[in-house]
Amino acid sequence: MRDNDKVRLFYIIGLIFLSSIAVISLVFELYTFVLILVAVPFVFIAFIYFQKHYLEIFLISLFLGNYFQWSFRVQLSLLAAFAVIFYFMSSDKNLFNELNLPRNIKYSGIVLVSAVYLSSFLTPFVSFFTVYYAFLFFTFVTLSYVVFRSVKDTDTIDKLLYFFVVLNSISGVIVILQIIYTGKLRSLGLALFPQMDFAAMALITVIFRNFLLSKTDNKTTFVASIVFIVLITTQSRFAWLGFLLTFIYGLIICFIYSPDARSIIKKRIPVFIFAMLIGVSLIFIFRLDNIFLQRLGSNNFTLFQGSEEGVLTTNSLESRVFIWIVAVNAFIHNPLTGVGYLMFSVVSNNYNNLPDIIFTTFVENLDAHTTLLNFLCETGIIGLSSFLVYVVSIYFLSLKAIKLSYSMATLKVSIILNLLTFFIIIHSVYSGAFTMGQNALHMHFIFGLTVANYALLAKSQKNEISYDTYNS
Repeated sequence: MRDNDKVRLFYIIGLIFLSSIAVISLVFELYTFVLILVAVPFVFIAFIYFQKHYLEIFLISLFLGNYFQWSFRVQLSLLAAFAVIFYFMSSDKNLFNELNLPRNIKYSGIVLVSAVYLSSFLTPFVSFFTVYYAFLFFTFVTLSYVVFRSVKDTDTIDKLLYFFVVLNSISGVIVILQIIYTGKLRSLGLALFPQMDFAAMALITVIFRNFLLSKTDNKTTFVASIVFIVLITTQSRFAWLGFLLTFIYGLIICFIYSPDARSIIKKRIPVFIFAMLIGVSLIFIFRLDNIFLQRLGSNNFTLFQGSEEGVLTTNSLESRVFIWIVAVNAFIHNPLTGVGYLMFSVVSNNYNNLPDIIFTTFVENLDAHTTLLNFLCETGIIGLSSFLVYVVSIYFLSLKAIKLSYSMATLKVSIILNLLTFFIIIHSVYSGAFTMGQNALHMHFIFGLTVANYALLAKSQKNEISYDTYNS
């Protein structure tokens, strides 16, 4: 055996050993120990392969959700974003594409970042942290631009989208192992709460990419099954709602823009009905129906429920109503520029108009629990308007990309990116997930891919028109 082979074998055995210990530790919920075990080989491998696979490494970091330091919002995905941006700034620009950022995205992005910085200086609570949090948002948008400059063809985008699905299935296996050992159905693995939305977005991707818009295989079926199970076990009604609305929207988009997809969907409707019946049967066989019905039925509109012991209780919808009341009050007092990006959870006590026991129990130290309301109370009308213009502009570019697609392969990618953008917009109405952390980083990652996909297709069409004009 050659020396190189021995070294390679040594590292493979070491990684298998560390991974095995990490999985066992995760099952026993020893999260800090797991992070240390995972971080050592992850950092080592990332250092070696960063230049070639930095986008994949960033996606992996999204599934390690623990915060190392809360005030500065430091987690592995944020550090990975810094590394990606630094790599872009320090590398030869010939390594990246030469696409021009569409004007509406460029200017709306500049206005959005400016609005967030404006809120950090004009807030009544201006401090180092208000400016630092604005810098974090600037980092998110800059990451999106680096992603935009990093992809050189549609096939690369397709591989990144599917890689995210595969990562979800790996994370899903960990979640299932946790459930088996702990008995806690709502386990979330190392990704923690973002796992809920990640599963919904991954399932949308794999259904349309591998079942409705192309041929499938056994490996993909297994991956999709794991992601579907995790989406169910997380019991996130908001993730389910976002998935269902996006799935229906996606069918409409396919019927409108793709005759081939329309034909495939018609042929596979019986398969989907059969798969749905199997899924429902398994739910009843394993007696999960009572848990799901209890979860779905837990929302009612009685704002105060007293237990026999006199303890105030409420459900998740009602607790959100309490948060929204305080968030709206914060906006009313700071209508133009808000209280500062990510600052509502810090300063909400200054705008409390609820009984102290309700505020302390359901509102204190929490964000506004919807992305749009977060932007409204934290960056004011200026910030929210800028955010909406930016996101809607990207959505319409994703629609244009569908029309520009010249093959089934490019159409498939364009439709999926349009669906993911739609999911983000809809989900932002009732969920605060995309304000910060892994979800925000993933959102801007998707935005970068979406704009790059449009720019690639527009450039391809322009080149084709120029070629036809030259020949004529």
